[in-house]
Amino acid sequence: MAETQKVVRMPAARKAERTVPAKQAAIDSLPYRSGDWVVQGVPGLVVRCGARTKVFRVVRRIGGRQVKRVLGELSLAEARRAAMQVWRDLKPKPAGAAPNPTLREGLESYLREKELAPRTAEDYRYTLEKYMPDLLDRRLEVLALDRAGMRARIAALAKQHGAATAALTLRVYRAVHNWARKIHPDLAESPTTACVTPRVRPRDWALSDEDLRRMGEAMRHLSPVKRAWWLTVLLTGARAGSITSLKWEDIDLEKKVVRFRVVKGDRP
Repeated sequence: MAETQKVVRMPAARKAERTVPAKQAAIDSLPYRSGDWVVQGVPGLVVRCGARTKVFRVVRRIGGRQVKRVLGELSLAEARRAAMQVWRDLKPKPAGAAPNPTLREGLESYLREKELAPRTAEDYRYTLEKYMPDLLDRRLEVLALDRAGMRARIAALAKQHGAATAALTLRVYRAVHNWARKIHPDLAESPTTACVTPRVRPRDWALSDEDLRRMGEAMRHLSPVKRAWWLTVLLTGARAGSITSLKWEDIDLEKKVVRFRVVKGDRP
């Protein structure tokens, strides 16, 4: 009796994905007719290089099936924003789940419910409105997907405005996002997870003797109140808010002691 042979079909080898950095220059340098390239750091974003066009699309697996959406011929920045919007719309939501807040809504919730000093709350609002105005009305769940974009933004802030400004902006965004996660457990972790906090070098300088002489000469021409204010700054090293909040009862002339009621964070 002839032996029956069983034919086993082997699965086709999966074609390795080619990736391209999430930089406009890298996209521009891709050759035409080179096919699909996966954009690094942006979930599901693919650029297809045809004969004469470079078209972006989103390819994601939703509920066990692959979903594709054509975005069109866009710049990388436009494609990234469109991809985040598409992914947000496609992502399944738990039944009855409240929509995740925008960055602006998250900021207002954070400032309303956290016990922050008025100056600190003002600084937090100013920081996001000044350095992230284009993100304020975007939902945190969309921003959470763009780690590459957040890294690039923090790096640009450090270059344009200094490490201290970049580090503060990163901390404020992270605080707002993490606060929102306590209210919306399904919200992904903050995109600042992928960022390295810019290092702020400590101040290691002091006024020279010549600087002090020039400062003293300049103060001689000030009004008595302003002269007293600047002398207090010079002799105590206290913050402007601490000195401005001083009252006569805080000053003991006999013991030569000044008691500051308000220090950093407006705490007594």
